[in-house]
Amino acid sequence: MKQVLFVVGLSIATLTTNAQDIPQAQVPAAVVTGFQQQFKNTTDARWKKKKDHYEVKFEINKINHKAKIDAAGKVLKHETDIKHTELPAPVQKTIAAKYAGYKIKDPEKVEEGSKLYYKVELKKDKDEKKVHLSADGTVISDKVDQ
Repeated sequence: MKQVLFVVGLSIATLTTNAQDIPQAQVPAAVVTGFQQQFKNTTDARWKKKKDHYEVKFEINKINHKAKIDAAGKVLKHETDIKHTELPAPVQKTIAAKYAGYKIKDPEKVEEGSKLYYKVELKKDKDEKKVHLSADGTVISDKVDQ
């Protein structure tokens, strides 16, 4: 019994150290500076420390954003919530053709290095998918959401 409790405790400790919420005052200055230089007029910044980077969720003009920033302050990835009507026409066309009957949920514009793509959750009855598409409508990945 003691071994089971030890393993459970160790598992919980591992999970909580993997992604901890932290106040901005505990985020290294280089990371905060990189964030502030890249993103102006932010509100409601919420920081997490991941294994090898920092993640910050924030708002700009009431639009949700999420950024992944390395210890040197370089923005590795930036996600912006968008409306489905803001998806490029080729993306909308691909979704209509390949995923007829699916409803678009939570579309996001993603900038990762020099790559730009769109993430959408698609739902039809109980079937849910997470699909990544390039701006020209090419499907990059299509995964069943569980």
